[in-house]
Amino acid sequence: MVDDIRRDGRSGPVPSEADLRRVAGLPVREQWERYAEMVDELLAAKRRGPAMPRTDYRFDLRRARVWRAELEADDRLTLADIARREGYTSGRVSQVLNLLELAPEILAVLDVEEDELPKGLLRKEIRRIAWMREHEEQRAEFERLWPRVLRISTS
Repeated sequence: MVDDIRRDGRSGPVPSEADLRRVAGLPVREQWERYAEMVDELLAAKRRGPAMPRTDYRFDLRRARVWRAELEADDRLTLADIARREGYTSGRVSQVLNLLELAPEILAVLDVEEDELPKGLLRKEIRRIAWMREHEEQRAEFERLWPRVLRISTS
């Protein structure tokens, strides 16, 4: 499999490191089968066109909601389990889950369709605001960065 990825003149998609790590523990025959499936999935996704960019904070919000539901459904599941499964660190999983701690008014602004989003919302700034403990502090910082957005969306 590694030889295929490193082959000179190779064209086409290469599965992510996280995907390859999940395959590494399988028997060799199953590794090749799963590798072929991953490449086919990547090619099909390329033909479908671009999905929501992984840099979009709405992607993170969706992931956070799924992970929170999984954590609530299974009391044995940990952040480390999710991190291993997803190919992230526990810190990154925690960072994404922390978005759910945003003030409800801010979450309402972030949950709109792409064409309704306020201009200039930055993922980095939203993550920074999410780490603020008090909702009032979050709202004030959000309003400072994107004036009038909260007042318009909550009225």
